[in-house]
Amino acid sequence: MALPKKLQRPHGITIVAIWFVLEGIYYFYTHSIGMFGGANLLEIFADDLVQNSLTAYGLGLAMFNFVVAWAFWDGKAWIRIPTIIVLSTSVIVTWILFSFQLASAFESILSTALTGVVIIYLLKSSVKKYFEQCNSGF
Repeated sequence: MALPKKLQRPHGITIVAIWFVLEGIYYFYTHSIGMFGGANLLEIFADDLVQNSLTAYGLGLAMFNFVVAWAFWDGKAWIRIPTIIVLSTSVIVTWILFSFQLASAFESILSTALTGVVIIYLLKSSVKKYFEQCNSGF
């Protein structure tokens, strides 16, 4: 009995993985180096609660993006559903930030559009099939 042919990683998954790396670098820069500039640690953590919360959220999102990129690149089956959930949550957070005027309308619309495209792509049957064949754990 012949083994079924393993599907190659779709080009879209490669593009999404690269996008997650670039977005992770952006989040890491804007929420650490770019935000703090030359501030020392005492000044960083003396800020208000909102600023610290946004910093923690951005750095957490950066780390999540790096994990997602790695998992997509390696074809880890467990990453598809958590990515859809986190991306959906990030759209909600973006619009909450917009409602408090902490994000621009352009940023909110662009983020929602790009995230929507990725979520729809991850729900395609061919992408599901690719991840189902990669049913190994870590």
